[in-house]
Amino acid sequence: MSTDEKSLEQVLWDSANVMRQTMGAADYMNYALGLIFYKHLSDKTLEAAANALVDAGEVEAQDVATEEARQGVYKKYYDAEEFHEDLLETMNMDYEIKPDFTFAALMDSIRKQTFQLENLNQAFRDIEQSNPDLLGHLFDDVDLYSTKLGSTPQKRNDMIAQVMTALAPLNLDSHSGDVLGDAYEYLIGTFASDMGQKAGEFYTPPIGFPAADPHCDLGPGSQKGLQRLRPGHGVRVPAAERASLYPGCGFHCLLWTGNQNLHL
Repeated sequence: MSTDEKSLEQVLWDSANVMRQTMGAADYMNYALGLIFYKHLSDKTLEAAANALVDAGEVEAQDVATEEARQGVYKKYYDAEEFHEDLLETMNMDYEIKPDFTFAALMDSIRKQTFQLENLNQAFRDIEQSNPDLLGHLFDDVDLYSTKLGSTPQKRNDMIAQVMTALAPLNLDSHSGDVLGDAYEYLIGTFASDMGQKAGEFYTPPIGFPAADPHCDLGPGSQKGLQRLRPGHGVRVPAAERASLYPGCGFHCLLWTGNQNLHL
């Protein structure tokens, strides 16, 4: 792990410390988990673009060795009309994030102090609309315009920028296991006392979780009946007709829609 990277627990602690002064634990869990998932999708997008361009001989592996380099290459070829369609086809993603709305791009705007909350909201909408059957309500719980983030638009803008900055050092590839599930368990376990009775309503210690079955499935003909496998449970618990993957499925959640698989 480089000096610029931090453990999942440290990143979550840092992000929670940013938010917990203005909202309850149940609320900042939604923001932390939603933003981590967005970062995961964004990082996978840059990785897929880099791999596609290296395999096509357009760039060398050393040209995409850093996140900044992958972001630059992705934007260059995505914006180029002669490469755009071929790039997306080769990447073969189940969702799409435009180069200007990746986590890396928004972090660059945060560092330059030009970040606008609407750009993050647009990124969320783009992801949901790129695969509405499965991701149509993915970020419903991440209310970027809630006064819990701040009493003014600028304060809300600054709060989310601070949270993203706290999450930025997280290298999702270096974490073994189910990142979102582990994040959920860490937050609920660490801050359960802040949640009062709510904690007992949806937290079960992770005992007997079947390692061979770390997935959610949406059976053929039941696209509106997403089923969620929660930490500590060996049964699937129906969720309200939506494709929100948290809190419990995790990043490697496998959703089924007929014979089409969505790998996240």
